[in-house]
Amino acid sequence: MAGNYGFGRAMVNAGKSYSCGAELALRGSAVDNHLTWAATYSFTHACFKEYDDLDEEGHAVSYKDNHVPFIPSHKFSINSDYRVDLGHDGFRAITFGANVTGQGKTYWEADNVLSQKFYALLGAHVALDMGAVELDVWGRNLTNTNYNTFLVYSKMTGQNFAQRGNPVQVGFDLNVHF
Repeated sequence: MAGNYGFGRAMVNAGKSYSCGAELALRGSAVDNHLTWAATYSFTHACFKEYDDLDEEGHAVSYKDNHVPFIPSHKFSINSDYRVDLGHDGFRAITFGANVTGQGKTYWEADNVLSQKFYALLGAHVALDMGAVELDVWGRNLTNTNYNTFLVYSKMTGQNFAQRGNPVQVGFDLNVHF
């Protein structure tokens, strides 16, 4: 937060940092393309090589070797759909699908005191293909996992302010093809 008045974000030059990582993505199909799947994984290691600042009392503090904030250490996703052909003019196919996404530990400040622990979100959907019209009924975060998408500490108020992740969501998408 902005040091003088404690409200609003302030960007500062952190000195030097490094990051390294890797990503992997796989996808495939089976059962004559009725079963489709995909999986992703990413790993990131980002730390300060050099970052000196002043604490609230004006004393020098070093954040060397601390993790860079807002960068999750791990992310992954897995999804799969299975399509059943119905062979009817009005109802061509129905697709059942499930997915899970996850994110590893994320630090919110340079001091690495506040962090979001690993969390995973489960989703599912059922789609009905009626030719010119497609209806997809879906659910997200079906386990109602509590997590923060962003968090910041305000020195002015002495409180944390967080952006909570979405709770259980259900909905539908209707696509009409002309």
